[in-house]
Amino acid sequence: MKLFIAQINPTVGDIEKNSRLIIKAIEQAKEAQASLVVFPQMALTGYPPHDLLRNRAFTAAISQAWQTIAEACQGLKAIVGSPVVSQEDGEETLYNGAVLLSHNEKAEIIPLQASALHDHSWFAASDYFNNGSVTASAITCEDYKVIVSIDDEILDEEFASLAQQEKHSSDKQILAINLAARPFVSGQWQQHVALLQQRAQELGVHVLEANLVGGQDQIILEGGSLLISNQGQLLHYAPRFHEYIDLWTLDSQSVAQSVQLPSEDEKWAKESELAEAICLGLGDYMRKNGFTDVVLGISGGIDSALCAALAVRTLGSEHVHGIYMPSRFSTDISEEEGAKLCRCLGIDL
Repeated sequence: MKLFIAQINPTVGDIEKNSRLIIKAIEQAKEAQASLVVFPQMALTGYPPHDLLRNRAFTAAISQAWQTIAEACQGLKAIVGSPVVSQEDGEETLYNGAVLLSHNEKAEIIPLQASALHDHSWFAASDYFNNGSVTASAITCEDYKVIVSIDDEILDEEFASLAQQEKHSSDKQILAINLAARPFVSGQWQQHVALLQQRAQELGVHVLEANLVGGQDQIILEGGSLLISNQGQLLHYAPRFHEYIDLWTLDSQSVAQSVQLPSEDEKWAKESELAEAICLGLGDYMRKNGFTDVVLGISGGIDSALCAALAVRTLGSEHVHGIYMPSRFSTDISEEEGAKLCRCLGIDL
């Protein structure tokens, strides 16, 4: 099966812009002749949407966007992470989940509800969503039975039971697709990959995790989407801290070819990881809030030098401006070192 992974960087609350981003990836998936394109958790709304979910106009826009995106899905299927809006007994009910979108003679929309909610310090899902039905998340795509999970649902026993039921009741191989929006924590990505490899091997299912990327307020979503075989072998992984859109193939030949993660012992690996995360967070804060330039106080010391270097790396030297504010306690060497720093980075002072 040709899987098109769309590790995108949406903007919280901007459904129109995010829809265009999703449709653009769908068009690329068509060109690549993919069978299924997969978007991460909350790809349509951005993550975390918080109290926007209490706004009826916002939830109405979600349902309208499903229709627009489904119209673009001629020839393939798309799984898009999105709040699921349902009318039950005259009341609007929200589920954490996704929608399966396709278009044959007309647009087809199948909501997929998360059966279990996982609260985090940065987003309490149970404040906004109801528990859904686990049986609603199993679909068929070509020669695979696909089970969709949201967030940490793939690690739950209820999900494991569903996987085993589908495995024993079908002659098709099982592909578990986990839609995630996992924040960056230094040093934990490799542990998470190992955990999913163990889960895939335990359940005997292939695992595809599509993870959001981007900065939003106090969290940084790191990306690092991945595909794991039912033997626990890592087949593909996407770069962290960057958008990534590409075609991954899942078949008997690809399953025989595993890849290795970068070594954790690589010199400066932790510092490089932190720098990537900071630049992503800073860049998204600037772009998503409509800012273009920054002004930094330059002291000639290491703190302002590091801030200036990260700002230049993120925004480019033409968008970073330094100011020197001496006092009667300042030394000549501070001014000299500050000026030297600005010359090296190519910023004005």
